Amino acid sequence: MKNTLLFFSFLFTCNIASSQINLSTFYSKINATDWQTQIDSKLGNQNNLNYNKAFTFGISYWFRLPQKRIEFTPEISYADFEGEYVYPNDNQFNVDIHLHQFNFHTNIYILDFAGDCHCPTFGKQDPIFKKGLFIQVSPGVMFSSYNVNNGDVSKAMSFQIGAGLGLDIGLSENFTITPIVRLKQHFNVNWLNLDQYLVEGNEDFEDHDNLSNILQLEAGLQFGIRWRKY
Repeated sequence: MKNTLLFFSFLFTCNIASSQINLSTFYSKINATDWQTQIDSKLGNQNNLNYNKAFTFGISYWFRLPQKRIEFTPEISYADFEGEYVYPNDNQFNVDIHLHQFNFHTNIYILDFAGDCHCPTFGKQDPIFKKGLFIQVSPGVMFSSYNVNNGDVSKAMSFQIGAGLGLDIGLSENFTITPIVRLKQHFNVNWLNLDQYLVEGNEDFEDHDNLSNILQLEAGLQFGIRWRKY
C-alpha cells in the first residue's frame, strides 16, 4: 500500500497542471466457492453462510496513449464485507473481510480506437456511444484481512484480473460521470486458519489449504474531475 501511495504522489507531482482524478463508488458482491465447500464439509452442510453486500470506494488517476484511444486509470480501493457463519447447534462466528485493492484499469474505446478525443465527451459532435463506450481490463493485486469475532486477524496478498464495460458521459469541461460494471477474479486468496475457526472446543482438526478464488461483481459510478482543458 505504501508503494501505491508513492506511485500516485509521483504522478500527481509530475502532472499537477494537467490531471484528472476519479472518485468511484460501486455496489459490490463476492463469492468464495472453495471456502463455502470447506465450511459445508466441516459443518455437515447444515450451516448458513451469508456475506453482506457492500460498497467499494476508490480513487484513481487518469492518463492515456497519445495517438490511440487507450486510457489508463490506476486505482486504489477499499471494501468491507461482513460474514456470518452458523454451526449446526446454532453457535456462530462473525467475520469482517477487508479488501484493499490496487487495479491498473485499462480502457479501450472500441468504437473510436483511432480517434483523437482527449475526453470527456462534451466537446464532440459524435454520438455519445461512439466516443464514450469502452471495454475495461483490470490486472491488479489485493491485500485482504479477516477479523473473526473481533479477535484474531489474518492477512493475505493475492493477484486478480477484471473485465468490465463503461460509458463516459461528459457533463462539462471539468466533470465526467462514468457508469461501469465489471467482474473481478481474485486468485488463491488465503484465509489463514479458517479450518481452526470451523472446529469447536478442543477438537482435533486437519490442516487444510485454506485457499479460494474470489469472484467479485461491481456495478457503480466513477466521477472524473479535471483541472486543465487539453
